[in-house]
Amino acid sequence: MQAPQIKENPAMAYTIDDIARDMAYGLLRGQLSADQRRPVLQRLPPEERMAGMTPDERLRGLKPWEIRYLRDKLNATR
Repeated sequence: MQAPQIKENPAMAYTIDDIARDMAYGLLRGQLSADQRRPVLQRLPPEERMAGMTPDERLRGLKPWEIRYLRDKLNATR
């Protein structure tokens, strides 16, 4: 008995999340301006978003729930 063949939809192979992640890594390499990266960073999880920001941007750009989330995550790893 053969395993069923899965047909991939080529249009769906690369999702919005993939694009956002690639753009985030692009900004880490300095390939995106601040205006280009702002909407991308808002779609990423807080810990990935923080990776591409300066310390001032980190504090200014985070929402209170994101600060609590990161603080709790940090405390859990200690």
